[in-house]
Amino acid sequence: MPVASPPRKMKLWNMVAYGCVDIYGGGAFFLIGSLYLVFLTVVIGLSPIYAGTIILCGKVWAAFANAAAGYVSDHTRSRYGRRRVFFLFGMVPIFGILWMPVTLSTARWTFFYHLFVYLVYNSLFALTKVPYNSILAEMTDDYRVRSKAMGVRMMFSQAGMLAAAFVPLTIINRTATIKMGYAVIGCVFGLLFSVPWLIAFLGTWDHGTNVYRASTLGVEMRKLVRDFCSTARNRTFVLHMGMYLMTFLNMDIFNSVVLFFATSGLGLNMEHSRDLITIVQGSQLLAIPVVTWAVCRFGNARTFRGSLIIWGAGILSLAVTPCGASLGRLGVCAVLTGLGLSGAMMIPWNIQSFVADVDELITGERRDGLYAGVMQFVRQIAIGLGLFATNVMLELFGFSKGSEVQSVTFGQYLRVFMIVTPISLLGVAILISRRFLLDAAAHTVLLKELTRLRS
Repeated sequence: MPVASPPRKMKLWNMVAYGCVDIYGGGAFFLIGSLYLVFLTVVIGLSPIYAGTIILCGKVWAAFANAAAGYVSDHTRSRYGRRRVFFLFGMVPIFGILWMPVTLSTARWTFFYHLFVYLVYNSLFALTKVPYNSILAEMTDDYRVRSKAMGVRMMFSQAGMLAAAFVPLTIINRTATIKMGYAVIGCVFGLLFSVPWLIAFLGTWDHGTNVYRASTLGVEMRKLVRDFCSTARNRTFVLHMGMYLMTFLNMDIFNSVVLFFATSGLGLNMEHSRDLITIVQGSQLLAIPVVTWAVCRFGNARTFRGSLIIWGAGILSLAVTPCGASLGRLGVCAVLTGLGLSGAMMIPWNIQSFVADVDELITGERRDGLYAGVMQFVRQIAIGLGLFATNVMLELFGFSKGSEVQSVTFGQYLRVFMIVTPISLLGVAILISRRFLLDAAAHTVLLKELTRLRS
């Protein structure tokens, strides 16, 4: 059913309250992407196949959890609205439990324990992040205000990623054992990621309108499947998904192997590897204001393509850098990588808040949660398969489980992998983005038509 634009004006405080949650989004995203594979293989001692299976099962589970969370969010009734009420679940510190270095009597039982914890984590993550990803479109329909709010969110996201790049490896270097280091990481970040949800609960709002109609479970399930399929009619969303999947698949693969490449391919010790990753994340953070300005000035698609070109050039420059190269040269490559990665990460999330406007023009309904759920559903399936394939390749490359030092041959194979992957994935994303036409001018026309239809 059509809904009126929210009467409240989004102020800086509301942007901060909305954006601060992505300390969790960006920090958890980077920590799991860059260190969880290391945690499972080096610290826990599981094989890459076992570790890859945990990640694949978790992603598939998360896909369905995200789909269900989007539907539940759209159909929720509560005194706190249909989105904001789920923020309270974010204060459960499940992220800390994920990093407890538990080993049981056999590798099989250890595998099942960490699989269970990872599934619980993904369930709570979906229950909170899908409503969070949906709420911005209900707080404001102004193109530039949304883009600025997304810029604030990405500042927090990059700050979380920067902390996740520097703090964990520093903790590991300063604790007696690597297992103790990971336990401390779990405690620190479990607390850090819980607090922002309360701030967001206090500083955001949604219009509270739901589309719930009392019916049987069978009817609701059929409607859920029908709603999911109906998103394919939204061409803007289909193009957005293509851009989003190619970009984030490349990002997840890059994060999962960058620490291995830094130590085995570039010959860096753990401290210098930490510094390299920190420079990448710091550059991302510094580039956010420029990306926000570029989106408002040139539109999402053009800024997206420029960011991918810079990001791809940065990854390739790292991949071809010989072992033993100077830290100055590596720093330049890391800065280039971070500058491009900033826009590549921000813009797909910025676009998401606009695709529901297009859907309302098509269907006459406001289904922000559905689109956030579908977006996460497809992404989790695709990235789960991609990361599983990456873990299989690590096994084929000769990865030695439980060891912090890998062979020279392993580093050489990894170097070739880092050259081929960005060229393939980012090239496809650039081609798709050339067909994406929703810019500020088009969105203004869209809003005028929506206002007419709502009246």
